[in-house]
Amino acid sequence: MKYKIQPPAHHIFLGWNQPPIESLSSWLIERFADTRQLNLSGMILVLPAAVGIHNLLHSLINFCQEQGLSLIPPQCVTLGSFPEMLYTPRAAAPKFLQSLLWADTAKQFMQNGHLGPVFPSPPPIDDFVAWQTMGEQLSSIHAELAGELVDFQSVIDYCDQFEYHQESKRWKTLRRLQRSYLDAVDELNLWDLQTARVTAVEKNECDTQCEVVVAGCVDINNTVKAMLSSIHSKLTVVTFAPSDQCSRFDDLGALIPERWDDVPAQLTDNHLIFVESSEDQAIACAEQIVNIASTGVPLNDVAIALPDVADLPSLDRLFHRHQTPLCYKQGRPITSTPACVLLFSVRDYLETASYHSFATLLRHPKLHDILKSRDDDIDLLTLSDQFHEEFLPLHVDRLDHCPHHFVPLREAKDQLTRLLARFHPNTASLRSWCDELLAFLTLVYGDTLVNRSDPEDRALLGGVHAISQIVNDLIDSNDLFEAQCTAAEYIRLVLSQLADNHTEIDQGSHGVPVVGWLDISWLSHTHVLVTSFNEGLIPSSITSDLFLPNSVRESLGLVDNQRRFARDAYTTSLLLKGRENVSFISKKYASSGDPLWPSRLCLSGDYPSIARRLQKFSQGSLHQPEYQINYDVRSSPAEGLNIVQAPHKRTTFAVTEFRDYLACPLRYYLTKVLRLRPMDDDSTELSPLSFGNLLHEVLLVFGQSPLKDSVDVPEIQQFLRASLGTIAQRDFGELSYPVISVQLKQLEHRLDAFAIWQASRTAEGWTIYQCEFDCPTGVPISTDHPELLVHGRIDRIDHHPNTGDWAIFDYKSSETAQTPKQAHNTSVTPFWVDLQLPLYRHLAKELTGESKIQLGYINICNDTSNIRAEIADWTPSELETADDVALQVMLGIQRGEFPMAPDPPKFVSEYAYLLGDISLDGMPPVITMGKS
Repeated sequence: MKYKIQPPAHHIFLGWNQPPIESLSSWLIERFADTRQLNLSGMILVLPAAVGIHNLLHSLINFCQEQGLSLIPPQCVTLGSFPEMLYTPRAAAPKFLQSLLWADTAKQFMQNGHLGPVFPSPPPIDDFVAWQTMGEQLSSIHAELAGELVDFQSVIDYCDQFEYHQESKRWKTLRRLQRSYLDAVDELNLWDLQTARVTAVEKNECDTQCEVVVAGCVDINNTVKAMLSSIHSKLTVVTFAPSDQCSRFDDLGALIPERWDDVPAQLTDNHLIFVESSEDQAIACAEQIVNIASTGVPLNDVAIALPDVADLPSLDRLFHRHQTPLCYKQGRPITSTPACVLLFSVRDYLETASYHSFATLLRHPKLHDILKSRDDDIDLLTLSDQFHEEFLPLHVDRLDHCPHHFVPLREAKDQLTRLLARFHPNTASLRSWCDELLAFLTLVYGDTLVNRSDPEDRALLGGVHAISQIVNDLIDSNDLFEAQCTAAEYIRLVLSQLADNHTEIDQGSHGVPVVGWLDISWLSHTHVLVTSFNEGLIPSSITSDLFLPNSVRESLGLVDNQRRFARDAYTTSLLLKGRENVSFISKKYASSGDPLWPSRLCLSGDYPSIARRLQKFSQGSLHQPEYQINYDVRSSPAEGLNIVQAPHKRTTFAVTEFRDYLACPLRYYLTKVLRLRPMDDDSTELSPLSFGNLLHEVLLVFGQSPLKDSVDVPEIQQFLRASLGTIAQRDFGELSYPVISVQLKQLEHRLDAFAIWQASRTAEGWTIYQCEFDCPTGVPISTDHPELLVHGRIDRIDHHPNTGDWAIFDYKSSETAQTPKQAHNTSVTPFWVDLQLPLYRHLAKELTGESKIQLGYINICNDTSNIRAEIADWTPSELETADDVALQVMLGIQRGEFPMAPDPPKFVSEYAYLLGDISLDGMPPVITMGKS
């Protein structure tokens, strides 16, 4: 459909040297305020973002209160809601009902054999999710084309012009689909919203009695442009740019895309920060805020733009740890509220019955209270982590055959099954699932007491209210159009309708405001941090489209990559021109781990500048500020963890724990004295520890079998493989992660190579004397302190009957081979970092007597060519030094000497966050002495 833009009655350029909210407020006050009031009645004020409306009204109210004026506000709407104020619409079909109708129409075409040109391989007729996804895609195409006043025939004409015959056939089928869909909407006595707008333009029905001010709307689709042209005599367009930039905007204030290609050159190196990851980006944000605050700028004058919502957890977690709140100016995403998080987990459990989804439900506070054991001493969460760590279960049914001490976990699973029995696996109508979902939410949250002044409680209320509203809409739609689906499919449908919704904005909340990229310009803050300044986000782009590739979009005047680039280039200019300080942070990797490119907007200017920025980006940066944060909004300054230490009157020590003390006495104290241990349930493969334990158990079975003295390599290999299979089936079986089978194959290859070495060693006259030699009571290592004992378990002791020699071995299953000296010694005092092998000779003294002893590793590493024994060549003097170091460690532990190591490990330490190694403050722990 062709139309001509009619110039508005007024087109005002307000410049861009200050935030748009301030410019617009000043213009409205100057034009409409008198000595008694600011009268904006009879005006419709159209802005592109709801956050802009909120901030504008807030600014006008503040002005009127300061000046003692009365305020008569205008009607404020966003551009997306404005068209329905220009004509008389009928009841519109909700978005999800449109998708259902499109899907139903497509099903009918498939059954009649007419869907092939569009979807050659349609899903099964009963796959509700697949058809609903198809319906959403068709609905989206229809809405976008109608929004640009482009009908399906226009696409057909384009395909015919360039002889794309197959595509032409496809779009002719889509046109017939569209007609059937519109007929279905009419039969329900509803309107399709986009079609209604096009009809209003075609019939010249758009009009209003009000003065309309459209401010800062730079991305306007053709349908809305035509509607605005219909009221041009009552229209004022406000553009936030100087008048000398007018050639970059059309008469309605929309960007002319091709006129913005050269704008980004104003970005300088001082504006850009390159980091490695989402976590580093969060730290960089905090670092910038600290720097800004140090100049005297209050925190409430700093704002953060967040184009990638996947970055929110990293940012939120870090700022929360430092008691610095974030204020979501758009409200929180509904899908992040407790009730929606619960529904996501329930849906996953219904679809997969995976152990991970079961563990996730256990962690939901309300469900945990329902499922927890009657025995208060049983911690289901710890028990769940232990079960996962030991068995790596893929399916929840793995609990049906769990050891006795995991029975409370199985009982929780059975209770959850009863709780979710209402969501049976059969298909049912939307109406019946609506009733079941509301009953489930009532069961979980019905007795919850909430405090409306608490942000978390308000989030809970907002989520439950939003779900209830969608459910009620589905009930109404079900009366018009009945669909059948499973419970999981129904919950997926509900959640999809909430994807773009947000909770109400917390009007009185304080903290660092966070908004989306396109909303940041509508805040008045003079210091702005833009995160995820990366290609694909800023600017966003279409790399592939099943129906409308970018070349077709460009030809038909649809939203294309150039139009997106222009929009983001303008927003960048608006920030740089109107703010005191703007920083753009670009990360190398997304939160998912995928590599990213820097935004094209920062790759402008001369070639040396571009090369320098690319080099900085490729290097990345790990931010570790070494100063303490002092945020104005914090209730108290950051404090280091208070660790109360006391002398530890132990007399028996495991040979493996000396390594921990020598690495860092404080971490030893946390592990061995306070018995703290990290645990998680996100592993999907055998950890190095589990892999090693499995190998040790197989070798123990072999070392206790008659084949331990065999020199027949195939025989040993067959036995080791069979033993591995038996143990793996016992612990994992078919209900564990598939990747474990790959790891077992890797272990088989190592065992095959070990069998070759083992047969050769036996042929040399060595025999396996004992495996897992245990010395639980301990033995002394010093005559001066006979009360101090060491204990442990030796993997393997070999004996050579002909020579009388002994060999004490520790199995090593690490990726690469290492020698005992590499693992035990260092060039720094006290020259020992591990004492395990030297202390083994004391444990085996009752066997070896005064005979010659070899100490070493049997490396069973990934490089099978290095699978062999590595013997240490320590001298008697060196071994005596090791005993002295062990004695000093035991005495230090008894005296309570647990200082932090001067150079503790960073990023790999399991206590890194607890001790502030990589925290923003870098606050060391506060160590105090207590009683024994």
